[in-house]
Amino acid sequence: MLSFDLVVWLGILIALVPGFALFVYLARGKKSMWLVFCIGAVGWTVALVRAPILNGLGEAFLRNWIRSAGTAAAPYIATAVNSLFAGLFEEGVRYGLMKRIKRTRADSRHVLSFGLGWGFGEAVLIYAVAIVSAVYLQGRSISFSSLMLGAMERNITMILQVGLTFVIFHALTNLRFLFVAIGAHFMIDFVGVSLALLTKNVWPTYVVALVIALILMVYASRLTRSFSMMNRCSGGDYCE
Repeated sequence: MLSFDLVVWLGILIALVPGFALFVYLARGKKSMWLVFCIGAVGWTVALVRAPILNGLGEAFLRNWIRSAGTAAAPYIATAVNSLFAGLFEEGVRYGLMKRIKRTRADSRHVLSFGLGWGFGEAVLIYAVAIVSAVYLQGRSISFSSLMLGAMERNITMILQVGLTFVIFHALTNLRFLFVAIGAHFMIDFVGVSLALLTKNVWPTYVVALVIALILMVYASRLTRSFSMMNRCSGGDYCE
């Protein structure tokens, strides 16, 4: 039987290694791709600025307004508000970084590295740090199934972050894709959490998240067919 410590670190490895291993394979020592990967990880952290802003708004007026909607509707309204802020801040920061830092869009591998870094940064803070803190600092016990489900969720989220990164890449030439990314992000978060609230079961959420992730990747892949033409247009920069 596996020891609890081993299970904890196994979960962390499953959450972090697949995306990072793919990145290492793609980068193969190319320093610019490592830089872009790190920018992506930092970008997700910067997008967390929405948390204190949302808390401030909640204290100011949102909390009472949400409660006034009634006990049944309040959790879904709160989820909608949180999902909207997540979409606005994450995709806004992602768009701003890609627009300002040319290396993030140098070619499709750099765009992919940026998305993997974004997802990796999220996995480290949301999953790895949270698990280590809960287990080793707070002395809590976490079941094997919870650890594995969390690790699986991080890999699904990594696919979503890569897909959203390619959509944002195309927003640099057509701003409507920024709204597509914000809308997709909102839908993923809102539908996922709402399903969990309705069913009291995480499996429908994971299945729907995986389906949306795959649809988003196909959509992003079709958008990216035009990448080579855009690359020729400006030698690695996006066309004005």
